[in-house]
Amino acid sequence: MILAAADYGRGEGEPPPELELALQAHRWGVLPEAGGLRDQPAGLLRRMTAAENVYNVYVALEHSDDYAKFINANPGAARMIEMVNGLRGKHGV
Repeated sequence: MILAAADYGRGEGEPPPELELALQAHRWGVLPEAGGLRDQPAGLLRRMTAAENVYNVYVALEHSDDYAKFINANPGAARMIEMVNGLRGKHGV
C-alpha cells in the first residue's frame, strides 16, 4: 500500500484502495462507512492516513523545483522518503 501510494504521488500506477478512500473522504466530507469515527473498520482510518501522508509527500516532491532544497526544508518528508526507499530496498533519501 505504501509503495503504491508513493508511486501514485509520482503520477505512476493506480492508488491503493486506502488512498482512494482517503481522497474520496476529503472530497465529499464523509467517512467511508456509515456512522461516526469509531464505527469505521478497525485500522482503516490509520491505513488511509498513512497512504495519504505518503501520497502528499510525493506529490509535493514532484512539484518541487529543487530536490535538495525540498529535503532540507522538510525533514519529516525526508524521513518518509527514506522509509519508502528502504521498502524498495534502496538506502538514503
